[in-house]
Amino acid sequence: MDLFEYMLAAGEDVKYIARRMLVAASEEVGNADPMAICVAASAAVAVERVGMPEGRKILAQAVSPRRDKGYDIL
Repeated sequence: MDLFEYMLAAGEDVKYIARRMLVAASEEVGNADPMAICVAASAAVAVERVGMPEGRKILAQAVSPRRDKGYDIL
């Protein structure tokens, strides 16, 4: 979560952040959570369609899905 917040604060492109989430879901999470790649892919598509600033909420929810409101950390 800290990396996500840092990247947004630094002004990183949300498409790049979404790609990094996809890579992390496939490489680092792996078999521990098989749905991680689906969540990351859905978030990437949604961010591309919605855009910013609303895309921040979508990415935050994808990074922290177990919170009631993942975007309350923003």
